Amino acid sequence: MAHSRTHTQNEGNLGFAVVGLGVGQEHCRAIAQVPGARLVAVCDLDAGLLARVASQFGCTAYRDFGALLADPDVQVVSIATPNGTHARLGIQAAQAGKHLVVEKPLDVTLPAVDSLIAAAKVAGVKLAGIFQSRFHPLMRAMKTVVESGRLGRIYGIHGDLFWWRDDAYFAATQGRRRADWRVDGGGALATQGIHTLDLIQWLGGPVQSVFGYMDRYVQHIEAEDKLSCLMRFRSSAIGSLNVTTVAWPGGGDTITIHGENGTVATGKDRGRAEIWNLRDDWDHDEERQMLARFGMANDDGAGHAAVFEDMVQAIRQGRAPAVDGDAARAAVQLMLAVYDSCRTGKEVTIQ
Repeated sequence: MAHSRTHTQNEGNLGFAVVGLGVGQEHCRAIAQVPGARLVAVCDLDAGLLARVASQFGCTAYRDFGALLADPDVQVVSIATPNGTHARLGIQAAQAGKHLVVEKPLDVTLPAVDSLIAAAKVAGVKLAGIFQSRFHPLMRAMKTVVESGRLGRIYGIHGDLFWWRDDAYFAATQGRRRADWRVDGGGALATQGIHTLDLIQWLGGPVQSVFGYMDRYVQHIEAEDKLSCLMRFRSSAIGSLNVTTVAWPGGGDTITIHGENGTVATGKDRGRAEIWNLRDDWDHDEERQMLARFGMANDDGAGHAAVFEDMVQAIRQGRAPAVDGDAARAAVQLMLAVYDSCRTGKEVTIQ
């Protein structure tokens, strides 16, 4: 099934298609905001949902993925289907010559992820993973402070995500409930906490080893709804991650970094600064500026739009996306190591 699109934007823009219209609807809204991009097609198995979204954005609706890949107006495919389908669909798109933006995680096994990365390289197409939190100005400011050395030796980096998801969130769609092992690759970590896990490694550098615990406290899902782990970084810093979807009514999502010369931390959500104390900021002027700018929750520069804007620029400039396949793979490798430790009860070293 295909409905004709309405060309209301500059025909010189890059044509994007979104596959999977759950979180993919957020992709559609983001693409519509990006200069140099236009949404030309969407794809989903749910005919009613597909028709509604296609009508909303004035683009072509495809139920058949192969037909979408044959559309010459589609230059970039954004994959927002269930986790365990990402590599299979991405490989097909790469072989059709389409650039790729893939939701986190790239897939649920390293062999699948590696096959996707290899297919993109062979086809000569760009591959970007979606870790939109890296683009938020506050996260970038924290990254700059770490890399500048102003914090001195980093002692610790810690991420906490205390969320609540009710039964309706996990309800079955297309015959499958969310938070299973085969398709989603896990629960609270694979679906929610992987963003925090990625930020911890992006900010703190490579992780050397992990030790974790996980459990399921509600009975309507298969995988974990609470997980905690300790991490030893190659730098010798110690980190931690706590993620859950059973913290009623829903708490915070925070990152804290502390070193010999200061501490920086987000507030209840990652878009808000709560602590910005640096030893060389003796008059606290920078602290006042940062808390004034980021003292309230905000999405300034955050969200999926930054990911798609980066892809447009990567294609036009002939460079790799900011979060390329290898960077997105690192998050999957770390996630799988954490799960391995939780299952075995042993510390797991990252190769």
